[in-house]
Amino acid sequence: MEFQKMLKAVIFPIVLLLLLAVVLLIERFGIKYTAQAGTLDYLPESVVENKPDDSRLPTECMLLVDSSVSYSVEFYTQMKFILESMSVGYDFIDIRKTDIPDYGEYNTVVLCIPDFAVMGSKLQSLFNWVNDGGRLFLLCPIEPTTAVRTIIYQIGVVEMGGEYIPISGLKIKTDFMIGSKNFTFNWGIDAGLSAVTLRLSPDTIIHVVSDESIPLLWERECGKGRVVVNHLSLSGKQSRGYYASAYSLLDDAFAYPVINSSTIFIDDFPSPLPSGFNPYINKFNNRDTESFFTNVWWPDMMSLAKQYGLKYTGLLIETYNDETEGPFERNAIVNRYSYFGRMLLGMGGEIGLHGYNHQPICFKGFDYKGKVDYNLWENYDDALSALNELKSFSSSLFKNQEFSVYVPPSNIISEEGQKLITDNFPNIKTISGIYIKEDIELEQEFCVTPDGIINYPRVIAGADIDSFDRWIVFNELSFHYVNSHFIHPDDVLDPERGADKGWSVMLSKLTAHVKWIDGVAPSIRKLTASDGAKAIQRYNTISVKRTLTDKMLKLDIDNFYDSAYFIVRIKDGKPGTVVGGSLDEINTGLYILSADSAKVEISIVR
Repeated sequence: MEFQKMLKAVIFPIVLLLLLAVVLLIERFGIKYTAQAGTLDYLPESVVENKPDDSRLPTECMLLVDSSVSYSVEFYTQMKFILESMSVGYDFIDIRKTDIPDYGEYNTVVLCIPDFAVMGSKLQSLFNWVNDGGRLFLLCPIEPTTAVRTIIYQIGVVEMGGEYIPISGLKIKTDFMIGSKNFTFNWGIDAGLSAVTLRLSPDTIIHVVSDESIPLLWERECGKGRVVVNHLSLSGKQSRGYYASAYSLLDDAFAYPVINSSTIFIDDFPSPLPSGFNPYINKFNNRDTESFFTNVWWPDMMSLAKQYGLKYTGLLIETYNDETEGPFERNAIVNRYSYFGRMLLGMGGEIGLHGYNHQPICFKGFDYKGKVDYNLWENYDDALSALNELKSFSSSLFKNQEFSVYVPPSNIISEEGQKLITDNFPNIKTISGIYIKEDIELEQEFCVTPDGIINYPRVIAGADIDSFDRWIVFNELSFHYVNSHFIHPDDVLDPERGADKGWSVMLSKLTAHVKWIDGVAPSIRKLTASDGAKAIQRYNTISVKRTLTDKMLKLDIDNFYDSAYFIVRIKDGKPGTVVGGSLDEINTGLYILSADSAKVEISIVR
């Protein structure tokens, strides 16, 4: 009897352990999933090839620049890109080389000239035109020159200082951008930005002030016309939304095309999980690294996605070896890939390709400039062989995935590497680099290249989001209506990316950022990268002609296929009936238009 009791005592826990093992095996390897179809289709080639060029746009704007002033050219370069993206036809006039044509031929004038003295008598003619109903955007910050002082009262300035004061940040006072009211941004005194002190008349609408209370953006009715004045010297691509929104203040109603896509990429996921203990994981979570990613990090990421309707795009890495010379061996340890990948797909996400390993596709002669410690590929055939192995490995695990998205390791790839992908992997439709590079990374615009590849750049990275990241995202919401963000599982292992604060703090910051976007842009579409790329196709292949009357804003969309999106501003009145689409209000006077027809009519109720 004693022996039987002892035997039962031993067998019972063994049976429990076996049952637990079976449950875990089912959980790890038996996860059922269905790869969900995208919400959009790729455009027919005939539509992509019919992309309108600038000659099909009516010329609305005169863009005046002084090519002898580098500052003027810098602002012009960004404004040129902004106008083209907004489907605004323009004439470029270099005042040093060309006589200024009659202002009456245009609806708007953008002045990229710091010192108005170079305009001579054409300066007063410009303001006569504004008083008769013209719309003027002074793009370059005001300088205390004699010529400027002759017109300051017409632009709403009643007093102007003679010295430049350092400015450390800004506060937005109105809803002129998406989510902008009370938005603050601080770059610090060390950034070297400054502005002349100004006092404005009571009839101006001040949209932005500096931390030092210097007006940075305002508008004023000038006779029958309107002037918008910028006094901020930020001019890089990270501030495009600021200037696009400022330009849209000129008319009583205005609309421009946007992408409407929010995507979160997870680089290096699925990938081999690190084993052992990490000091930060051990300190804050008291567990080994593999257990942390399986039982803490990924469940938290899934909860975040469920709460805010996110659709992750994971980027698969097969191995972390550094081999750039074949043969390239198959990774035989696949249980974690199956577990994470199937769960990702089951929740509506997708999987793209990141690399056989984490060595960028760069060949002998490419210069990493000492920025990264990566190898160069021995030859074209080796790089191709490694990518073929990655494709075979991925397809064997996830049979229903197209793997149409590729993200270069560390956002680095050579021109030869890009051509290798386009020549050999027709299923790859999208390459995602980054929006603003630091050095050797692949920098992109949201566009379709001549070879048909869709560029879907990632705008910011990580969970430890700083004020500069927030500024870029804020601007991209107003310029493209896009949120494009990537994170790495190993962010939580790196103190430079926030690991020294612990995952709970990092998750809290990431959640707050996602919540903020959800609050200021509630109608933005949560898309996988491939669907976001299809949205870029539609944005990239249209242009729009605007017709504004007292009671109607009409849009004629050239090369319309099945859908298009626009940011619409109505300054005077409210939208009434919409024919050819529907409007969702974002904030005061700003709307997202979903067009389902090539012709849209928005009545304006005053």
